[in-house]
Amino acid sequence: MEHVDNFVYLGSIQSSDDGSQPDIKRRIVLALSVMSSLQPICSDRYLSLPTKVRVYQTLVLPVLTYACETWTLSAADTRRLEAFHMKCQRQIARIRWQDHIRNAEVTTLTGLSPVSESIIRRRNSLFGQVTRLAEDTPAHQALHTGDKRLLLFRSLLLFSDLLLNHSRLLNCKLSVTVQAYTKLLLKYQFVSFSP
Repeated sequence: MEHVDNFVYLGSIQSSDDGSQPDIKRRIVLALSVMSSLQPICSDRYLSLPTKVRVYQTLVLPVLTYACETWTLSAADTRRLEAFHMKCQRQIARIRWQDHIRNAEVTTLTGLSPVSESIIRRRNSLFGQVTRLAEDTPAHQALHTGDKRLLLFRSLLLFSDLLLNHSRLLNCKLSVTVQAYTKLLLKYQFVSFSP
């Protein structure tokens, strides 16, 4: 059997050492190719801006954010995704860099939220779905270990911090999924683990 460092499985790059960065770069390249194929639509003066934005949301964003729920995002990856998203918005709105228009104004004009918010919402949605699955499902069992269904505190604490930070970033109250997660964490808080 051949040993490889990375491979494509179900449309995502699985890497042995780089985490999600190769997959994020690949997603940006794929979304860029879709965006370049939409150049005639973006440059059409007779199409309204809301129509162009809707085409972008329908054809480009799903390619960009495919399997984003599983990504481990660093600050550099988030900046890279947001830069691509802003570049596409400027192209849709036909704004050149020489026009000296701020990103906030472009976002207001197009009405699109940042890609990071979309990723956060999808991640929270996935977590909510996994917690509501039947206990015999492999995805639900990944949250538990052993016959006593003990939680893995280290990974769960990191994930709870991630969910809490996400709800702070979105300036919203704790979602139902975060509340359910917190209940699970508190339920098993004082249980000792055996290796």
